Amino acid sequence: MAKDGEHFSGGMGINTRLAHSGNNPHDYFGFVNPPVVHASTVLFRDAASMAARTQKYTYGTRGTPTTDALAHAIDALEGSAGTILVPSGLAAVTGPPLAL
Repeated sequence: MAKDGEHFSGGMGINTRLAHSGNNPHDYFGFVNPPVVHASTVLFRDAASMAARTQKYTYGTRGTPTTDALAHAIDALEGSAGTILVPSGLAAVTGPPLAL
């Protein structure tokens, strides 16, 4: 399986890439597909770690292991440098103009 950030070689067919992209069983205790994470509340060790924002996941709409796996799969399939997933259609249409 491809680790995070690695892309499949061009020799693999689209069906193989579709079946394996975004999956890393070693990250999920041997499960082939990543677990679906529904999260709105994320716990922090203490208030200082919340203020420092050192934790990878801080709120459910800002990413979960499930959305990370989807972004990595899209990167592998499209050959993109980094996929950004947003929580709503409004964020999708306002993000690019605001970035410019």
